[in-house]
Amino acid sequence: MGAGHSGILRRHRHSETVDIKQPFDACEPQVSVSLSGMKQELVRVIQKEMKIAAGAENIYHAIKDRKTRALMKELRKSSERRLKALYSSLLKLNKEIARREAEHVPGEALQLTNYTLQDFNQRGFLGEGGFAKVLLVEHAATKRSYALKILKKESITSSRGIERILLEKRVAFAVADHPFIVDIHATFQSEYHLFFLMEYVAGGCLKSYLQREGAFEQPRAMFYAACTLMAISYLHENDIIHRDLKPENLLLDSSGYVKLADFGLSKDGIGYEGRTSSLKGSFGYMAPEVLAREPYSRSVDWWSLGIVIYEMLVGEKPMLRPSTGLVCPTFLAGDAVNLISGLLQREPLKRLGSSEEDACDLMHHYFFRSIDWMALIERKVQPPFIPEDVRLSEDGDQHLVLTPPSEGSLAMEKEIAEAFNNFDYTAI
Repeated sequence: MGAGHSGILRRHRHSETVDIKQPFDACEPQVSVSLSGMKQELVRVIQKEMKIAAGAENIYHAIKDRKTRALMKELRKSSERRLKALYSSLLKLNKEIARREAEHVPGEALQLTNYTLQDFNQRGFLGEGGFAKVLLVEHAATKRSYALKILKKESITSSRGIERILLEKRVAFAVADHPFIVDIHATFQSEYHLFFLMEYVAGGCLKSYLQREGAFEQPRAMFYAACTLMAISYLHENDIIHRDLKPENLLLDSSGYVKLADFGLSKDGIGYEGRTSSLKGSFGYMAPEVLAREPYSRSVDWWSLGIVIYEMLVGEKPMLRPSTGLVCPTFLAGDAVNLISGLLQREPLKRLGSSEEDACDLMHHYFFRSIDWMALIERKVQPPFIPEDVRLSEDGDQHLVLTPPSEGSLAMEKEIAEAFNNFDYTAI
């Protein structure tokens, strides 16, 4: 083994450690100094670990000796596992820094508790679908804009419907504060309605841009795919599958970054070996095993990402036939074709991202070779496109008035009242 190879092994064996489990509450009040120092150290270790993983990857492809290749493959895997844990720690640390900084913001800007409908003025209409509608609202006291998702209790007609809403709430709060996931601030209720108070993402959904522009250039599609990949990875780390990944659920914030939205069809408690079998998703984006009602894993999200990437590059969803498989247009670059083919593998166990390494399998793909993952998670990459605020209307300072339910419609009134007894919650 050459000197360069042994050097990588030495660096890995002596790889530094950061006490990422140190309790934040034990820190002194001067938290901005102590936590910032921890963050700098954590970033340094991540960058060093990334070099080790990249070095092992390069050696693996550069030599033919089977023994050394096997060693480099194992080294890369162990390094990727470590990177996944370090990235997770960085997100938690960023969240803690933001929380502690918020504690020093005086006055009413922190009054995020005990919401009622009367606290908001309607400023616009954002969308409607299924049993819910989403309004652009402004908090009267702080003048902050939010997206308010409203569900009628009368539309809940079964215990399964109750569980679906509670699951959506549980998942949304579990993955809040990720840079590429729409944040949720609170849930509250009135006598006849349930409310999800969410971050307002001003740029609109990718679907609207695809409808106007037809398709994206590869650098733009790659950037959006990278943001989405990191969001899905975070869900999977928390044993959650999204199951409804599509351009309509990928929103652009005011800076041009993608944010993953809508956890109405998500499922929690599904780790690497976990399986579920319910028919959930949007046709055109569901993996074959979902449509076949076979037990499926979290890799169904990677199939959906493959569809989305194809759609961003081509302008339409792929035609997938069992006889011919995936046929890509000749103008697509080879790295894009290879990535999409790996994600749209009909055999779940052969699908890119189906291994225990999950998102790491995609992050090392040549398609993403120009992505600085460390800079991306820190939102230090310049987005390829900056959107305008897409709010469709300005309705002025209108108080929200919702229609009461139809007479006798709340057949499950008692069960609903008990189920949502603890629905109200505010994230601090």
